[in-house]
Amino acid sequence: RYENKMAILLNLNAKCVTPAVIQTAREMIGSEHVFVTRTEEESHVVTRRIVELGYGLVVPTGGDGTLCSVINSVVAARDALQSRDGSGGGDDGAGMPLPKFAFLPLGTGNGMGSLVGP
Repeated sequence: RYENKMAILLNLNAKCVTPAVIQTAREMIGSEHVFVTRTEEESHVVTRRIVELGYGLVVPTGGDGTLCSVINSVVAARDALQSRDGSGGGDDGAGMPLPKFAFLPLGTGNGMGSLVGP
């Protein structure tokens, strides 16, 4: 389990996600914690893996769509894993906790990043 580790999810469709950004992320936290996707389906597969591994911090990198998609996908993956394992959940907060989220706004508009600030 990686509850004390961060997973960075890089959306290759984002305007500012370049090979240099990917390489820098890999150098900073290690290649095994950097996930690169191009499609929403790839992102769903990656977020399921991130949840299964128990990362404590998830950093979507891209635009507003990437942020929303990753948050929704992580919640869905956590809920599915809890249902499969019978580990509880529900509205009372019991069961598997969600990871914390940070966001690197490297998309086109970045309205969410501007709204919530640094």
